[in-house]
Amino acid sequence: MEKRPNRKIFFNLVGMLFALLFIFHLNVVIFLVSIKVGYFEVPLWWSYVAMVIHFAFSYVSFMHAREENKI
Repeated sequence: MEKRPNRKIFFNLVGMLFALLFIFHLNVVIFLVSIKVGYFEVPLWWSYVAMVIHFAFSYVSFMHAREENKI
């Protein structure tokens, strides 16, 4: 089976995107910054949940890129 470098690059980019989103939500949680969208204020617990989800997606994405490298 031939190597597919485009998929490796894709998974790395997606992993970096989710890592940046994780860092954003980590900063929101650490510094207790409130996020407002119009008149709606986003609850802090949403940032906790989003932080965990983004970390998981980032980890899985990087692992997929690693596996693509072995093929």
